[in-house]
Amino acid sequence: MDENRDLLMYVARQGDGEGGRLVQILKQALFGAREDQKSVYRKKKIPDRLRTAVMERDMYRCVRCGSHRELCADHIFPEVLGGEATLENLQTLCRPCNTSKGGRVEVSV
Repeated sequence: MDENRDLLMYVARQGDGEGGRLVQILKQALFGAREDQKSVYRKKKIPDRLRTAVMERDMYRCVRCGSHRELCADHIFPEVLGGEATLENLQTLCRPCNTSKGGRVEVSV
């Protein structure tokens, strides 16, 4: 429960500081693509040094399923929604888990 509270507080502090970012992310998760979202989106490359730090922190395991194969650094708050490439906003996922997560924000209950 504390993890969910911390997650919501982090998102609420983004953007306008009044929870507008949280509302935007919830709308994205519930209703799909944002109306103002550009049709072409280009992902930014995560620096190798940061990617390595994420993998080391997560002990070279997918944080969802524990696999050690086909690992990649994933944005917890998706880049397409404004999530930044920071150690706190990145996690290690295997390719299948990353593909199934897509551009959504996952909230554990």
